[in-house]
Amino acid sequence: MEDIDIYRLAGQVLGTLNRELNDGIYAKLGGELSIGWREGRKFGAYASSSADPAAPIRHSITIYPIFLSCLAQNHASACSIKLFV
Repeated sequence: MEDIDIYRLAGQVLGTLNRELNDGIYAKLGGELSIGWREGRKFGAYASSSADPAAPIRHSITIYPIFLSCLAQNHASACSIKLFV
């Protein structure tokens, strides 16, 4: 699987996860979750939240695309299977 395919699939999965969490848990709390991409060749992801404890919950997850590519490649080789057939 090419990197672009991994990014597309991850975008679909993370988009669905983001919508479902916002429509469920976060809607009940009056808050919001955002999941986004950040350009760069860094390996990783990070999360942040609003600093004001009196404000509605605002969580953010930022992912570097290369992180997903490495996870997919490492998973495929570690499991000795073809990932995302």
